[in-house]
Amino acid sequence: MSSRAPIFGQAKEPVAGDDKLLDLYWNRAELKKAYAEAQNEQHALRKSITEHKGSIARLRQQREHLEGLLLDPDWVHSVAVHYQLRALNKRCARRLARFAEQLKQQREKREHQRLLENWNNKREGRQNDVMAGLHKLDEQRKNYEKRSEAETARIDSLNLFVRLFKRKALMKELNALNDAISRIDQKREELSQKLEELKQGEPPGQRGLDIAAKRSINFMILAFAHQLYIQFGDDNLASLVKESGDKSVGAIQYGEKSDCDRILGQVKSRWKAFDKVSDYADVLQQRARMLAERALFMQDDDAVPVAGSVATLIAFNEGGAVSERNANLLGENFWGVSDVLSR
Repeated sequence: MSSRAPIFGQAKEPVAGDDKLLDLYWNRAELKKAYAEAQNEQHALRKSITEHKGSIARLRQQREHLEGLLLDPDWVHSVAVHYQLRALNKRCARRLARFAEQLKQQREKREHQRLLENWNNKREGRQNDVMAGLHKLDEQRKNYEKRSEAETARIDSLNLFVRLFKRKALMKELNALNDAISRIDQKREELSQKLEELKQGEPPGQRGLDIAAKRSINFMILAFAHQLYIQFGDDNLASLVKESGDKSVGAIQYGEKSDCDRILGQVKSRWKAFDKVSDYADVLQQRARMLAERALFMQDDDAVPVAGSVATLIAFNEGGAVSERNANLLGENFWGVSDVLSR
């Protein structure tokens, strides 16, 4: 028996070593990939270690700088003043941030409540319309049923001969009435399904505030920032408090021990004043309205006014008289006011 040669050359039997070579190739590719990933991870770790060492070095330098200031009799009192002022600055910033957050939450809650009320009112109106449609269909069905019963009774009252020979003509009106009832039933099913969909409808979720609401909130926040400033009673002290948050310890020397003691006394009195003053909602609203009247905006969709347009500090005395002076709290970002405004 003769064997046949392959048409296109000599057929090559698979060699067992080819699979091993292929496995080695893929293993080598995987190893190269794993090695590259390890190299990248090592590089990231080295970078992190370098940054960590730099951070430690800076902290050590700051500690040594602070120790030097505390050992220097010309600076030790200024250090105490700096940290007391900074603590007061942080308290003002936290109080303003808390006020801003509560105001935003209240406004969002009120707007969402209004949205839900509108949605419920519209849904109730649609449900009433559907129920009125169902009632109308029920009345029509009753009317058609009565007519169908009457027509059936009339046909039954005829003699057998008439019913047999005029069946088609007699049944025409009855069939039309029954068809009308079927159409009413179909419409009623559709309306019933629509009513169920309205009942099961999901209420709208929380939505963002519009520009008008954001501007209103921002004017109240600015009015509160002004109130904090006014409570200091001393523009220089307010500036020192703000400056303590912008500069590091040792950047400012507050004078001799007597000068530092005087400032510390002012700080202490401000701490007490913050705890006492709380009822100024009407003042804030009035100040916010006056700021809104003067505010200018770069764009129609801007929520934050131009700083210079609201740079007037508005105060009210016990008799209700208004006093004004320049103080650009937004431009200078007193108490971090720019960071808590709605945008």
